[in-house]
Amino acid sequence: MAGHRHGSEVRRPEIVAAARALVVEAGPEACSTPAIARAVGVTSAALYRHFANKDEIVAGVVVAVLADLSARLDAASAGVHGLQAVVRSSAAFLRFTEDCPGEARLLDHLVGAPGEVLPGGAATPVLAATAALLGRIARAFDEASGVGALSDAPGALRAVSLWASLSGAARLGKVARRGVTVTVIDVRSVGREVATAMLVGWGADRRFVEQEWEEAWRVC
Repeated sequence: MAGHRHGSEVRRPEIVAAARALVVEAGPEACSTPAIARAVGVTSAALYRHFANKDEIVAGVVVAVLADLSARLDAASAGVHGLQAVVRSSAAFLRFTEDCPGEARLLDHLVGAPGEVLPGGAATPVLAATAALLGRIARAFDEASGVGALSDAPGALRAVSLWASLSGAARLGKVARRGVTVTVIDVRSVGREVATAMLVGWGADRRFVEQEWEEAWRVC
């Protein structure tokens, strides 16, 4: 077909990048195989030289997004540990939802949509990447508990609870964009308040947490 490249000329990262751009611009529903093929400049059949199906392509997009988010969390918490790392990771996540709303909506879609968004084996790399990201935060929670900055509890449970709460706060941005009490809903402020309340409830010193938030906004 005229105007198309050979499937051997395109690489997996290029396909993932094109699919990611479609998701960011128009949402996960717009990420069809024909649309991806057009964006890359190949036939739909050529995509299957690199991916078994569309689900695998979407999984590749999610893994790439999670890798970018993990890099942000790592950069924000570089050189700090325990409770400091938890606060800075939280701030980095909220900043990610501000800077990359399309990618944030994709992550939210995977969790919030009814049923399996990525069925079968396509979900395996996504689950592994999610577990690795949450594992970083869980270790920070465990470190905080180990030095008495927080009460004792499984770090993994707290990491998942914090992630869910911050994701819920970020979702309020959708309400704000639709003009509902825009002056009241500020995702960053809501996320900070929710995370602070959780951390203080788990034994953190409020003054220390508030100071860390100020530093976190500076470095994120």
